[in-house]
Amino acid sequence: MKLIFSLLAFANVASGECPGGFSFTGKCELASVSEAADCDLKTELGLADDAALEELVSEVCASAVEGNTRDWNYVTFQGDNPNNYQWDNNYFDGGTRWNDAKETATEILHSGDTGSILRTYNDYASSAIIGWPDYGSESYYTDNFKNCDLRAAMCCFIDTRLSTPLNPNSEVCNHDLRDSKTSNHINRGYAIFEDREDKAYCNAISWEKDEDAVSARYAGNALFYISMYSGLYENGYVENIPSSPLCACIEQMATIDETDCTKINAIEKYTFALNGTDISATLTSDVTYSACDTGFIEHYESMADEEEVEELESNHIVGSCADANEDFINNRFYVPGSRPDYVDDSKWAAVYGQGYMYYPPIKDSALRKYLDESPNSIIMRKCLWCTDSHKEIYYKRLTELPSPEKLDFLDLLMNNWYDEPGNVLNTDFELYSSYEDALSGTEKWTFCNYNVEQIGFPRECGPTKKVSNNWNSNVRSSRPMQTRHFSFYVEKSFVSTG
Repeated sequence: MKLIFSLLAFANVASGECPGGFSFTGKCELASVSEAADCDLKTELGLADDAALEELVSEVCASAVEGNTRDWNYVTFQGDNPNNYQWDNNYFDGGTRWNDAKETATEILHSGDTGSILRTYNDYASSAIIGWPDYGSESYYTDNFKNCDLRAAMCCFIDTRLSTPLNPNSEVCNHDLRDSKTSNHINRGYAIFEDREDKAYCNAISWEKDEDAVSARYAGNALFYISMYSGLYENGYVENIPSSPLCACIEQMATIDETDCTKINAIEKYTFALNGTDISATLTSDVTYSACDTGFIEHYESMADEEEVEELESNHIVGSCADANEDFINNRFYVPGSRPDYVDDSKWAAVYGQGYMYYPPIKDSALRKYLDESPNSIIMRKCLWCTDSHKEIYYKRLTELPSPEKLDFLDLLMNNWYDEPGNVLNTDFELYSSYEDALSGTEKWTFCNYNVEQIGFPRECGPTKKVSNNWNSNVRSSRPMQTRHFSFYVEKSFVSTG
């Protein structure tokens, strides 16, 4: 019986009859499908010519790919996680509690909603295609991954929230802030990082022009791996380079000297089913992740043209920050200079400043840490053009700050000066006109008001009465001229007052 069955099967194939199903690994195209079917598919499917067969096979292959593709937002929006597109956007900019929180008894990275990262890795990252997180042209969210003309993306971390130490591999050189203005919310400006004591850990991916190439089809997988799984979940790496996104197209990222490189390997198996003149297919994927066989530049050279490689080496992964920064300055006709020492930086840590005193804002979590470590719980605002009584104001915290879930303390100072929660003069804090008064508790201010949206510290608070037009705001379009140049500082932890 076995011999007769085999002879019959051979006779059916030889006579042009097609099997009910067949499968193969590799690229899904007419040649591969025809070879695996080993029959006259055109006749079986009732098609007029080879062009019609090729078009149909192309459509079926595309449908199989789509059927095995998961939207990026499964990680958050659909992954039993109540977050949404805005969350994704903020995470890739360097925000959200995934970046800001520190490990505590109640705040644990590997419990709570980061479980959606592990679920995605276990359920899909090794067996399906994860879509690229651009969410279509109709959405302004996740601008970080639109227009990746060089077909490369990168993540750079500067801190860790687990016991695993950060393993820095990149010196940060410079950044044209306009390149990522939707992330840093600054329309234009430049940053030059010289002799950074704390380097960044960066990891990059790239993909081929051919959308059907493994590197292109699975680019979303590679991004998920370097950003959320390996970067955050496995290693606990968090926080972005100041002014630069956490992850983005490489054109938006700060210029660095070197980076790690991650690549995708995928074995694709297509299974076809024939039912009369109907044909369908499914795709199963076996996806693995590994370090590139070479450095990132060499890896990129294997899939890019000379012009693209030159652009990458000249402006993004440059090998030497010294040379890159010199070119960056010269191309903009700047010369090295210095600004006045407004405070003794051995005693005061900068928080945020505008105008002549510009300093990029630190995170609310960092401000809270500074204040916790401050020997006298004192924050100073120095303002160059303010009324004499307001040129230096010392905010002395008396009570414990409300939790980050209840109060954005940095925003309270910068933009929205409110009395609730926990911000009442001479109950939760005191104000003084000099550091000496703040230490001794003499000449404390007696008047304060609050609660006007987009008006920050100290609204009209004054030593004894209302003093107008000395408040600051980073979001209000019309601000007092007096507060064009100011900065906040926290007394550093190692300053002793005896």
